[in-house]
Amino acid sequence: MLAGPGGAGKTSTAARIARHPDWEQVSEDDYWVKIKEGHPWGELRTPEEERIVQDEVVRRIVELVARKKNVVLEFILYEIRRIRY
Repeated sequence: MLAGPGGAGKTSTAARIARHPDWEQVSEDDYWVKIKEGHPWGELRTPEEERIVQDEVVRRIVELVARKKNVVLEFILYEIRRIRY
């Protein structure tokens, strides 16, 4: 898993890893492009859209792992939630 702010090099690093046999790249950005198609540029992401994108990403990862593929997932951290123990 590669996570971090925009412009950190996640996509480039993931693509490099995915060049190796048996590795697949999954980019959360691809799912956001699809879900925001036809929406105004810069429109904020809704919690419902976040759930949809996260579910689709997880389905894709499960599908690839079931086919015996290694997966490199890259996504942007939009918010940091504090976990209380």
